[in-house]
Amino acid sequence: MQYKEKLLDLIFDDNNNALFDWVLAQPVLEQVDILREFKQLIQEMLNDIDDDSQNELLLHLDKKIDEYQENYLDEQLLALKHEILVDERDKMVEDMWDRIRRIRLYLKECIETNAPNAKEMKELARGMIELEKKDGYYDPANWTWYKED
Repeated sequence: MQYKEKLLDLIFDDNNNALFDWVLAQPVLEQVDILREFKQLIQEMLNDIDDDSQNELLLHLDKKIDEYQENYLDEQLLALKHEILVDERDKMVEDMWDRIRRIRLYLKECIETNAPNAKEMKELARGMIELEKKDGYYDPANWTWYKED
């Protein structure tokens, strides 16, 4: 038992909270190992007592330790899923800005070369500028090439 001496010291410490303060200060997965060892230590200490209530207590402790571990693992899984979703969102936003940049380049090319659709592209450019201003991400540097007629 890796934590036996520490657990025994803390079980018999005058500070009633010493044991649980120490356990909570450990990494969560280590806490689970410590609690399992704590349960085993209690079991050894109560080995001489043949009492069903003690067995119930130990079974209940087992169940709570398993629930604690399960909740921690669920929390870690959710954190990982959140990180994945944030990464996906960021990639989508990057892709959106890249597409907007390419649309501006296309508009610029059509307008500057006086392509057959230049008039429509000027209207689209004007609409994009208005939308960017309305949404608060307008940057005049992106539109230096655009001249109103």
